[in-house]
Amino acid sequence: MAGIGVALAAPAQAATVYKELEYRGNASKLVLTAAGNFNGSFVQLKADTNSALGQWEQTATFSSGGGQSAFIYKLRASVGTGSELCLTATSTVDVVVAACNNTDSQKWFHPTAVSGPGGSLPTKNVANLRHLGQPQSSSATSLSLFGPIGVHFWAKRTA
Repeated sequence: MAGIGVALAAPAQAATVYKELEYRGNASKLVLTAAGNFNGSFVQLKADTNSALGQWEQTATFSSGGGQSAFIYKLRASVGTGSELCLTATSTVDVVVAACNNTDSQKWFHPTAVSGPGGSLPTKNVANLRHLGQPQSSSATSLSLFGPIGVHFWAKRTA
């Protein structure tokens, strides 16, 4: 007697969506961009060129201590190279891309949603609880971490 079988299709894999993180603190609309595709490269604010150095894969995760929702940002230029790089706070001030390791220094809270194009969110590091922002003048291209939120907001846009 022949059996009746049912073939189940594997669930479809969702396509990876890369996002540009736009600084909302000034009118320049600068984008969070890695200076290079190597471990330890600083992260800067640059004009949007649609480069893979300025596009990020956002992955939902949880903080290690309290299990709060957080996000990891993986640099698109590093995907598939065997050395994937993630947005990382290396101190209470510096932000770089570093080898992805799923630690709290690579996890970012979005504690309060603020309406805006693409959804503006203050982005705070899980490990040191400091916010991404632009230091000194509005023309500075370096990126830093700050205690207060201020105008350090990012709008996520699909790349």
